[in-house]
Amino acid sequence: MYSDLRLQFFDQFYQNRHNEICGIVMDEEHYLWLASFHGGGIMRSDEPFDAMKQLRFSSVGTAEVKSKATVLCVLQEKGKGLWFGNADGTLTFYNEKSKQFKIYPLQFEGGKQLTSVWFLCLDKKKRFWVGTNNGLFLFNSQTGHYRKIDVKVGEEELSIRVISETEDGAIWLGTSNQGVCRIIEDADGNMKIETGYEQKAHINSLSVRSLLASSDGNLYIGYTNGFAILSPANNSIRNFYTTHDGLCSNFIGCLVEDGKGRIWLENNSGISRYSRHQHLFYNYYISGNNRSVLFCNNTLFFGNNRSLTYFHQSEADVDADNERVYITSLEVNNHWVKIGEEINNQMILDKSIIYANSIVLNHANRDFSLSFDNLSYSERQQKYNYRLLPYQKNWLVSNNGEKTSYTNLPEGEYTFEVKSIYPDGHSGAVNTFESRNSSALEPYFYISFYSVYSIRYGGTLFDTES
Repeated sequence: MYSDLRLQFFDQFYQNRHNEICGIVMDEEHYLWLASFHGGGIMRSDEPFDAMKQLRFSSVGTAEVKSKATVLCVLQEKGKGLWFGNADGTLTFYNEKSKQFKIYPLQFEGGKQLTSVWFLCLDKKKRFWVGTNNGLFLFNSQTGHYRKIDVKVGEEELSIRVISETEDGAIWLGTSNQGVCRIIEDADGNMKIETGYEQKAHINSLSVRSLLASSDGNLYIGYTNGFAILSPANNSIRNFYTTHDGLCSNFIGCLVEDGKGRIWLENNSGISRYSRHQHLFYNYYISGNNRSVLFCNNTLFFGNNRSLTYFHQSEADVDADNERVYITSLEVNNHWVKIGEEINNQMILDKSIIYANSIVLNHANRDFSLSFDNLSYSERQQKYNYRLLPYQKNWLVSNNGEKTSYTNLPEGEYTFEVKSIYPDGHSGAVNTFESRNSSALEPYFYISFYSVYSIRYGGTLFDTES
């Protein structure tokens, strides 16, 4: 299912030119800062963030800072300031107390090496990790020097796009050439990497664009062709999802967890919210090609190459306008059944199926489809669980329309169940449609708080009582 929220709850800062937002932070005075790619450099909001006011941004910094026009990432060091990683291999530091900028070139072992700085990470031990397209570094902000970490795969340097630390203290690298990697450190501080997570999970993907160490202890991974969940406790990927499972796009540019523990995925087509308990995706087609994300002050911010989209986390919640689900139409042999129409020598409906007291299908009409709806006519997220017992024992999810079809079912007794489900985890009342099979077809179909839809073959009967 999808929701088109263009007329609803989000706001946007819109740029008048192509300028990708690569990173977003909010400083201690509530100013928003953007790391931008296409010549915008470092941008700051003109005023502290106020959800009731329109955002505006300006480029900031000295002439030297502004010369670093391609800025790839940003990190907030609490109580000190902001760090920006630049495409020319330098770091820019903004001291929040003195309001001054300082440039740090990427130097190590007495030399200088230009390499794009894609990600910055401070771990629990206060170590400053720098991920580049030419390997991994540890940075000493006191001396301004770097130490390169020898974590090659054979002779190939890692191209590191993202770094994350899980609750167990493990450091994870998301690379564009070796998938997800784990840093293994011995008692003497020597480091090596563990790779091959994708191969073990039989995933044909090695290009990572985003990582999220979630409050549930798992590591969420955004690939260029899917979304995975890795269990650090088991040291393995346990789930992998694509558009086949409900994602609106397979390219996952960034990930974030909101204050309610919900996982947001930003991709080429829009924004998806993953329900950890339902294992479902709720898709919002309001902003595509997002490269960066921030959750701060109960607000979600998403940055792409044109705009900064933002909204309060509660605005994405869904109220159940109508939890009761109705059967709204019946098709037989791919033909919509009209009231009073005769199909295969049988008149099936003498009134609307919503109000029908009984519905009988003969053997020639055993291939049928049911459409269902909770009649809320809401633009917000709606999904349904349904199943046909005993043919389908597990609940299925309606993602692409409220209709299900059945063909060549053997004679027998069946029960069709359907209910609304919502992103917050709750579900509506179960509507049940029972079916019994006999040649003297007298089954029943009734709707109440629990509704029963009946189907029988010999002829097949649906009988309804309200």
